[in-house]
Amino acid sequence: MKTMLRFRKILRSKKSLKMTLALRAAAMGVIVMAFVVTAVKMFSHDASPVVSAKGADAKVERAAMVTTATDADPLELPKAGAPRPSPVTIVGCLERDDDRFKLKDTTGEDAPRARSWKSGFLKKSSASLAVSDPSNRAKLPSHVGQRVSVTGTLVDREVQVRSLQRLAASCGN
Repeated sequence: MKTMLRFRKILRSKKSLKMTLALRAAAMGVIVMAFVVTAVKMFSHDASPVVSAKGADAKVERAAMVTTATDADPLELPKAGAPRPSPVTIVGCLERDDDRFKLKDTTGEDAPRARSWKSGFLKKSSASLAVSDPSNRAKLPSHVGQRVSVTGTLVDREVQVRSLQRLAASCGN
C-alpha cells in the first residue's frame, strides 16, 4: 500500500513539472510575440504623409505644400527664444596649430571631456578646444606654450576669449 502511495506521489510531481515547463514555454512565446509586434510597428511607421487625392485635389495639395515650404525663411534665426551661452573658465596649455590656437590638457568644471580609441573608448579624458580671439585683445601668440586660464563663451568645442590669464610659464608637469 505504501509503495502505491509513493508511486502516485512521484507521478503527480512529474505532471506538475511538465505543466510548469509548458507554462514557461507559453509565457516566453507570448513575450517574443509582443516584442516582434512592437518592433514591426516601430520600424514600419512612415513619417511622410500619404496623398490619396486624384486630379485637381492633388494639384491643390501640391501647391499648398510648395507655398508652405517657401513661406519659412531658412536663414531666419530665433531671436528671443535662444539663450546666450554663459561665460566659462577653462585652464589648459595654449598651443598653436598652423593659423589656429588650441587649448590642450584642459581642466575645470566646464571643460569638455572626450573618449579616445587608445583607452578603448572606456575612459574619458580632457578634450582639446579651439581658441578664437578675433579682436586680438588677449594676444594669444605671446602666450603659446604657457599654462593659461581662459574665460569666454564655449560653443561646439570652441572658446571665444573674453579674458586670458597666465598661470605658469610652461606647460611641463
